[in-house]
Amino acid sequence: MRSRRWSLSVAVALFVSGCSSTSDSSGSTLPDDGATTTIAVADSTDPSTTATPPAGGWTRVDVATIEGVLYFPCCGSDWYANASPPLPTEGGPLLDGDYFVRATWADDPSDPLEVEVFRFVSCATLPEGSCADGTSPDAIGVDHTNSVRLSLALDAELRVALIGFDGDEGDDVADAALATGVELAALAAAVEHAHATVFAARLAAGEDAQAIVEDVKANPIDGFGVNRRPPLTLEGQITFSYPGAPLLLFESPFNYDTDPPTAGRGVDVLGIPSISVRDGVITLHVYAGFYS
Repeated sequence: MRSRRWSLSVAVALFVSGCSSTSDSSGSTLPDDGATTTIAVADSTDPSTTATPPAGGWTRVDVATIEGVLYFPCCGSDWYANASPPLPTEGGPLLDGDYFVRATWADDPSDPLEVEVFRFVSCATLPEGSCADGTSPDAIGVDHTNSVRLSLALDAELRVALIGFDGDEGDDVADAALATGVELAALAAAVEHAHATVFAARLAAGEDAQAIVEDVKANPIDGFGVNRRPPLTLEGQITFSYPGAPLLLFESPFNYDTDPPTAGRGVDVLGIPSISVRDGVITLHVYAGFYS
């Protein structure tokens, strides 16, 4: 019989006006709420589960075989998914279903991933303006009024589904693989270190951001190289390769919303739109593919 270990505890956060939060699930910070109530997370045991972590290493799969919310909405679209079940009461586990998350990478990406879990709900039940469009009866939004917090150890017990970049000829540019938290931690540490060395340190030393990008495109280094795969050969795109894993796509390795540009972190490319729970087993969905 297999037992899924959920590390540490969950905290129920009941938000009041004035609470602040920043960014999305890629490198986000959690809301600065005052008080939380800590509750234990029940272990789940189910010998019939099919959502078990892989034995080790990255296993390439057809993206269509992965259940859950795998992508962030694009271009004024809403989420489309099944509504989430109720969040747990004290002492209870997350019920089977799909949940929106905000995740915070630790300074050391191999440390536990701090995740705040929210429900997906019908746009029709949310306040006006909560959804991008909301006119479709199938449109889903996020209920930000309640959440639970998880601290997920990146270990062999955590199931991970990574959507990366393929870009081979044709319209399908998603490349999917399954692994455990161990493989994700190693990938996160590698891209964090490489980005800090290849991009952040050079920008901090005074080099021009675009000049750095052009140099890396001309001289691939430390896993970074230019994207030459059709049909997506847009100017500035950089990929990061890691043994066995799908390519990670940096549509830009710098943030140009600031003046001057800033470098951010390598793990910013590892967006986390959701988790799914099947037979009591959590799957962490990680997205590092094409956005728009």
